[in-house]
Amino acid sequence: MSALRLLVLKTSVGAIIGKGGATIQRIASESGAAVSIESEYTKDRILRENVREIVLTISYTDVKQLTQALSLLAPILRETREEALRDKKSDKVVPEGEQYLTALIHSAGVVSLLDKEGEKIKKVQEDSQTVIKIRKRLPQSSESSISFKGTLDQVIKAFFGCLPALLDRSGEDKFAYRPYSASIPPRSQDPIANRSFDIPAASTVALLRNRGARVQYIRKTTSCSVHIDLPDGAEKAKVTIKGPQSNLHYAISMVRFTPSTIGGPREPREPGAQKTTTTEGESQ
Repeated sequence: MSALRLLVLKTSVGAIIGKGGATIQRIASESGAAVSIESEYTKDRILRENVREIVLTISYTDVKQLTQALSLLAPILRETREEALRDKKSDKVVPEGEQYLTALIHSAGVVSLLDKEGEKIKKVQEDSQTVIKIRKRLPQSSESSISFKGTLDQVIKAFFGCLPALLDRSGEDKFAYRPYSASIPPRSQDPIANRSFDIPAASTVALLRNRGARVQYIRKTTSCSVHIDLPDGAEKAKVTIKGPQSNLHYAISMVRFTPSTIGGPREPREPGAQKTTTTEGESQ
């Protein structure tokens, strides 16, 4: 089974789910695909979150299922987009028949589409007559957003032209984008796990600046402890993360995708000194 991840306006959640789940069940029944929103978040909680978009996943075994699911979701997403413009009292009008869909694409897929001066993505645009834009990597993830604009048929054709890249999950870092600002609740009876990995020494600057504010934020958000071990003169620091197994992935991504250029160069330490960081993020 393959899975395509879309970014949709959070205001579309109610329409996608429908009363008592009727709409999302109908989409699944008519398309044969499974359509889901982040399982840890109820509709009410998503609407309370201070985010603009949420992640919607379409899981399918046949491309016909994907085509049908996209066709059924498209009118809902278009109507939500129009409502958002009206709420903003914007003068912008969605052209008749225009569809705008945004998917998530892993960094390996971006490289594939933009290889050889972007010849592949240019060909898909020409063949489908769509406008395709890839935006910069999303925070705390290895994914970027890729948008498709055109008629529904054109957008679906472009989707399939880019599908191998959209499904490409090769490479070492595979951290899914999670647009939630609130803390991530651990699942009930979630076992405690730990993992150690190396990061460039320069990255510890952003993690430890302002008395370890970034480490404290990660701990508060994921309920995971973060321990950093950086011997004097070492090019890499060892990071050990421990916490609820379901949240470990998010804590790791938040550490790995902390900008390494924030805060300037590391302050010199006396020879032989060793820096460690506790869960509160303060240097010892």
